[in-house]
Order: sequence, then structure tokens, then C-alpha cells
Amino acid sequence: MDRLTSLTAFVRVADSGGFSAAGRKLNMSTTMVSNHVQSLEDRLGVRLLNRTTRKVSLTEVGQSYYDRCIQILADIEQADDIAGALQSAPRGTLRIYTATHIVQFVAPVVTEFLAQYPPAATLVYLPDMARLEWALNNAWHAPDTPALTPAELTQAAETMTTLQLHPACRLLASPWPIEKIWRANQSDDGTDVTIDLGEDGSRLLIYRQEFDVALAAISLGEFVMLSRLAHGANLESAVTDALASEPSFEVATALAATVTRGCLTSLPLEAAAED
Repeated sequence: MDRLTSLTAFVRVADSGGFSAAGRKLNMSTTMVSNHVQSLEDRLGVRLLNRTTRKVSLTEVGQSYYDRCIQILADIEQADDIAGALQSAPRGTLRIYTATHIVQFVAPVVTEFLAQYPPAATLVYLPDMARLEWALNNAWHAPDTPALTPAELTQAAETMTTLQLHPACRLLASPWPIEKIWRANQSDDGTDVTIDLGEDGSRLLIYRQEFDVALAAISLGEFVMLSRLAHGANLESAVTDALASEPSFEVATALAATVTRGCLTSLPLEAAAED
């Protein structure tokens, strides 16, 4: 006889206290239920149930066997649930091939999918990883615009020139250590890397180099300053807000690093006024 069915019949008899009640639950005749239990006892060479005309009870061996059967049947049910979920829900690697000029329309949809798709729900950082990949792509395909040089930065300060974030630069903040996660996934050596999601989040500057796109972790003050410039604030206002967020912020050092990375461009005062 089928062992799994016999295990199920034995458990139902023990739970219901009789063969007839177990048969009703299993949609099986009383004789068939009895035969399944007898088959188990014959195979094991032990008596699992005490039978009387009034009730059925577990023997000492039967109780131990019953406890294990309960666990086995629960494990099988869980395995069935998992298999069913894998069959009914999409799974595997998601690859999207699209022209670069419509990435800006596709990326938000992918981000929303990652946030809502149940298997990705436990990987809370995935939407921000999608945002990072989108920022890297946008930085690479941004138009070529002359970047501000150190000498031009000094002149810009003297002539009240409005500074802007270069089109090939992007800012991204996340509560998760997405830079570490991203770099760990760039390696091809197969080495497992453990990253603590409880670490501090990320504030990243994504910028285009000559033949590549790079990303750098920046301080809170620098992030605030560049964000304000990106949204049209003048340098004085941007620096004021940066110092308010991080009193120890080194303005000169941050500006020098930003210019070195080619992340600033200028807008003459009269043009800024026209906007």
C-alpha cells in the first residue's frame, strides 16, 4: 500500500479516535482505513494502536510514531505549497532590452515591480538598486557639456555665476548600503560577500568619466549642497543649507572634489535671470 496514504490514515484515526470517523474525513471506507493502519503495523512489526470495541488509543510506540508523522505530513504540505507558488508566480531572471532613449520610461516600472513583487519584498534594497542602475545609465548617455574648471570656479564666484550640476552627474540617497551591494555584484570571482543591511545608508554621486561611469560616496553636507544646486539654488544658499545639515562640512574641499570629477557646469547670471 501507498505509505503516505497509510501515514495519513494512521494520523486521522489517532486524531478522531476511531476508524469510522477517520474514514469519513478521508472519504474512505472503514475497512480501507483499517487496512492502511494494519499495513503500517505489519511493516514496522509493532502495534501502533490499542483497539477496543469502544475506542482506539495510541500505544507508547504509536505516540512516538504519531509525533513524527505529524511533522512529516506538515513538511510535505509545505513543500506542496512552495511548489505551487513557484508554478503560479513568475520567477527567474528579468532581462529588459530597450533603446536607450526610452530607459527613463521603463525604469520607473521596473522599480515599482521590484517593490511589489512578493519574492523581492524581502530584498528591501532592490528598488534602490534599480534606481542606481538607472542613474548610471542616464549619466552615461547624458549630453556632452563643458565641465567647470578650477579657474572657472573662482571666476564664477567673482561674477555671481549660477552653478549647476553637470548633466552627466546624478545624486542618489538610500537607507541601504547600496554602494557595497552594487560593488559586490560587479565581481566575477564567485566570492560570497556578507553585507549588513543595518549599516548606514548611502549618499552617492554618480558621474561620467572619460570612458566609464563612476560612483562615489559623499558626505551629507556635500549631498545637500549638490542637491540644492541641482534644483536651481545659488551657491551661497546651497552652502548655507549644507552647513546647516553638517556643521563640520568642508566647503572648499567638497567644491574642489566636485570640480575635479567634472560635476559642475555654469550658467551665466543673465541666462539664469531669464529662466
